[in-house]
Amino acid sequence: MSKKELTDFQKSFILGRGLEQQLFTQKEFDDAMNEAEQEMVAMAIATTKAALKAEREACAEIIETHNDRKQAAALIRARGENKTKPPSNILLS
Repeated sequence: MSKKELTDFQKSFILGRGLEQQLFTQKEFDDAMNEAEQEMVAMAIATTKAALKAEREACAEIIETHNDRKQAAALIRARGENKTKPPSNILLS
């Protein structure tokens, strides 16, 4: 079995812990965590906005292509329930 080479970070981490050296300050850690949290929240917001836009567009397309409001409503509701087909009591034209 061959030994795996350590990265520079891994080496500094091991050496730092062995010598009881601190790799970064608490403020540096907190700042990095805050930045990561802000990035995750921004990504979640952007993803949610994109998903809502796509869903609105899909619903608008259903409305545009179906004259029967009940049928269109059933198709939209089926999307929300992850169904591939509308309820069996609704006939597609």
